[in-house]
Amino acid sequence: MAIALIEKRIGMEKGIKMNVLKNQKGFGFLETVLTVTLLSVALLGGMTVMQNAVAKSVTGDMNTIATEAASEKLELIMADLNFSGYDEIVTENYPSEDLQDLYSLTRQVIVTEVGQDLQTAQAGSGLKRVDVYVSWGDNASQRVKVSTVMADYQ
Repeated sequence: MAIALIEKRIGMEKGIKMNVLKNQKGFGFLETVLTVTLLSVALLGGMTVMQNAVAKSVTGDMNTIATEAASEKLELIMADLNFSGYDEIVTENYPSEDLQDLYSLTRQVIVTEVGQDLQTAQAGSGLKRVDVYVSWGDNASQRVKVSTVMADYQ
C-alpha cells in the first residue's frame, strides 16, 4: 500500500510538472518577428525626425551665415558712400563674388536708383536701393537678400 501511494504521489508530481510545462510556452517565432518589426518601425520614425531636425538646423545656420555675409558687404558699400560719394555706388563697382570659404557662398550686389516708393526705377531721384544677394547650393530657397536705401543728401 505504501508503494502504491508513493507511485501515485510521484505520478501526480509528474503530471503537475507536465501540466506546468505545457502551460509555459515563452516567446514564439511570430511574437519575436512582430516585436522586432514594431521596434524597427519606431526607430525608423525616430531617425526620420532626427534627420529632419538636423536638416532644418543646417538651413538655419546657412541663413545666418549668408545674412552675415550680405550685411558685411552692405557695410563696405556704406563706407564707400562716405569716402567715395553717392555717384560711386553703382552695380558695376561691385562684381559678383564667389566666397571660397567653408560654405561656398556667392554674393551679388544690385544697385538701383529708385523713386519715393523705393520700388520703381527712377534716374536722378537721389535715392539708391542696394540689394545684396547671397546664395548657396542649387535650390532657389537657398538664397538671402539684404537691402538698404542710400540717399544723396549733400
